[in-house]
Amino acid sequence: HHSSSSPEGNFVLTFISSVFWIGVISYMCSWMVTIISHTFGLPDSVAGITILAAGISVPEIIASVIVVKSGMANMAICNLIGSNIFDILFCLGVPWFIKTFFVSKTSSSNH
Repeated sequence: HHSSSSPEGNFVLTFISSVFWIGVISYMCSWMVTIISHTFGLPDSVAGITILAAGISVPEIIASVIVVKSGMANMAICNLIGSNIFDILFCLGVPWFIKTFFVSKTSSSNH
């Protein structure tokens, strides 16, 4: 039995709060990359590809280094390969899916 003041009892609130803060921080990162790109005269797409891609990779690298130091090098290799496969299949696949099935149909029906 868990009391309502224990962390285990508040997992839904903790999860919702975490999702909220991830969204806020992600928005702020995107906004700052846009400001940096305009300051240096870079296109937003170039800044997004380089700066945000490097920033997104840092947690994976840190997690892999921690796992390697704990003696589980195989897990680190699987983490790096798996995260790249996920990025390619999901992070490229979902936008292409949306473009193909929603944007293309909308733009073709307007003509």
